[in-house]
Amino acid sequence: MIKVALDTRAALSAFSALRTTEIPTAARNAVNDTARDVIKAEEREIGRVFDRPTPLIKRAFFLRIKATKDNLVAEVSTKDVGAIMRALSPHVYGWPAQRKTKPFERALSAGSFWVPSRTARLDAYGNIGRAAIRRIIREVELTGEQVSPSDAYAYLDIGGVEGIWDIKRLRRGQGPALVMLRVKRTPTYRKRIDVVRVAQRESDRVFARHAQLAIEYAIRRRA
Repeated sequence: MIKVALDTRAALSAFSALRTTEIPTAARNAVNDTARDVIKAEEREIGRVFDRPTPLIKRAFFLRIKATKDNLVAEVSTKDVGAIMRALSPHVYGWPAQRKTKPFERALSAGSFWVPSRTARLDAYGNIGRAAIRRIIREVELTGEQVSPSDAYAYLDIGGVEGIWDIKRLRRGQGPALVMLRVKRTPTYRKRIDVVRVAQRESDRVFARHAQLAIEYAIRRRA
């Protein structure tokens, strides 16, 4: 949830020139329009901070609670979706100690983390494709069992590098074949996006304009 402080004194002073019944409506519209601009500002910041964010992450924020004439408070929040929380929380709060393993990591091995190699084939959003992840989970065995000739992936330690390897590329000598690296240490994160600062800055920038437009609209309706 994001909360910001708005200096509404000038706007309310202008509202006083209108009939009492029009003031709450104009104020409500100004607050809600400001909240919608905050959402757009957060989306721009995500696009600036993250490398190729998915559409789900880019549209993570929404207007959870709209302001009403009786309650001039709007609430912008992130959608309560697991994938969004896993992706954003470390970068919003900073996690110096612990992050939970992702579902595919738990499927591969307990207590290990996995990251794409620099030479891995990634999708448009910089991730290992879902089809490849499903096949890796299905085929990879971390117990030392024999690799099937039909398998495309295997967990191997080659030259001290533990990871998921594309064994077909290895067999054919087709260049880099490392797909994912096994990381035994817990990854740490630093705070990269200050959602409250972004929201406050955008609110300060646009609220007066929205208040003015709401007043002008009310005046035109009254005329």
